[in-house]
Amino acid sequence: MTHSFSLSRICASSFISVLALQPSVAFSQSATIDRVGCGSGCVQVIKQIGPVSRTTSGYPRVPVSVTTIIQPGPGLPLLGYTKTGDPMVNWRGIAYPTIEKSWVIADCKGRRVGLNSKDSDGSDASWTNAFTEDGQPNNCHSACGRSYDQWRLLCLAANLIK
Repeated sequence: MTHSFSLSRICASSFISVLALQPSVAFSQSATIDRVGCGSGCVQVIKQIGPVSRTTSGYPRVPVSVTTIIQPGPGLPLLGYTKTGDPMVNWRGIAYPTIEKSWVIADCKGRRVGLNSKDSDGSDASWTNAFTEDGQPNNCHSACGRSYDQWRLLCLAANLIK
């Protein structure tokens, strides 16, 4: 028995599924990067899900949704695919892809960025310098999360740097 699928039907169905998950107000991706590498076969897709606002300390912040995708490989079998076509794997007891909501916060004057904060004021953020000690942009992927790019885009969106 063979089955034939209409590619346009599959694409339309996936498109409608994706639209159903989107918030009612669309936000540009101007205040955050779109992706960052997180190790061998791992990528985090980052989507801005709200407007730029300020912490109680005055730092610009933006809410994001982070989808972590791990590619299958030796010892990491493919379990299937999500509706959006991302591979599904189980690594260290966690089913991937995962989706988490957090805040990106920038200290524009201090030249640092706070990542992965569940608290909107950044009390639990992982702070990294946007520049290296010799003044170069700190843009490594998995070790620092493209700190400079994250800092620059959020500070630009908040009109605090040119």
